[in-house]
Amino acid sequence: MEHIVSSLSNSLLKYGLDIVLPFSVAKYNALAIEHNFQPLPLPSKNNSLAILIGNTKYLWPHFLHHLSEKPESFWEKEKNPLDSYVVTSVENAVRQSLPGKPTETRFSHVFSGENFIAIQHAGQLAGLQYDRSLGFCLHPTYGPWIGLRAVVIVGDAEGYEWDSISTNQESLIPLETLSKLKQEMDHLRAQYKQDHEWSWGKYWRQWIALRDKVSEACLAQQWRYCDEQIRYHYLKDRIFLKQVVQNQSSC
Repeated sequence: MEHIVSSLSNSLLKYGLDIVLPFSVAKYNALAIEHNFQPLPLPSKNNSLAILIGNTKYLWPHFLHHLSEKPESFWEKEKNPLDSYVVTSVENAVRQSLPGKPTETRFSHVFSGENFIAIQHAGQLAGLQYDRSLGFCLHPTYGPWIGLRAVVIVGDAEGYEWDSISTNQESLIPLETLSKLKQEMDHLRAQYKQDHEWSWGKYWRQWIALRDKVSEACLAQQWRYCDEQIRYHYLKDRIFLKQVVQNQSSC
């Protein structure tokens, strides 16, 4: 089954989706029972394979190039260009790399219903470090500078070496630093609960400041998103995004 993962990875790379990690559907569904969220379909009783798809800062220039070819009408109609780009890219990559193979896909921007995916728990099973109290999934190389976008369920993975997937949850952050960061996160969450006019536009820079501190603790600052990618990531401002595309700004 390794060839399935590598084939999909190669197809996704040309879209800027450079994180591709396998995990067990059965283990995900065990977590679903424990934490009371929607399980994934289990095409094969014991051996169903799921593949987590995400990105680093590598996504941004691919995304901007895609947008540069869009007509004016696109900007008037499209509410979330990045979500649409991810859906199209993943569907194309699956079709190209796994022709004729039955698959199902869940996207992280779907927050409820039968197509919901607990993307951070999926990340944990795929080898990322997920700290619920801190609120980040951390990659051992890229730290917090990742976006988790989708999960593809492939079906029977008989013979796949599940033990080769590391789920070591030893902290990537020194414990003393982690304790201080959790205090800062608790403070931000308290502000959220007290502020009835909460919006990302009001507080996003505080979240970025915390993310930078997490990044420094993980020694991952070289993977930091550029300022334009960060701003769009948090604000989803289409007018700003259009200006970036017109100025051909990339990083």
